[in-house]
Amino acid sequence: MVKGVEAARHAASQILGMRLVTHQTGPEGRVVKRLLIEEGVSIAREFVTRASWSIAGAAAVVVIGLGGRRDGNRKRWPRARLRPSSRNM
Repeated sequence: MVKGVEAARHAASQILGMRLVTHQTGPEGRVVKRLLIEEGVSIAREFVTRASWSIAGAAAVVVIGLGGRRDGNRKRWPRARLRPSSRNM
């Protein structure tokens, strides 16, 4: 995160063209060709929502937790199971 237009231009020039290697790109990586630049906003509270399908439970599992877990805090997130209703189908 940077402050100011010139700082954003400088950071963008450093990132564009570099090879990004992550677990999603694999060891060969991918060249950065585009950037999404957004204006910063003040956030009072951040939430993260995840959804997945539980094959064993035959239900959608929705996980909602507080965002910003970069500190390594791994407290158990609250979970809710959503079972499809035959009435709605």
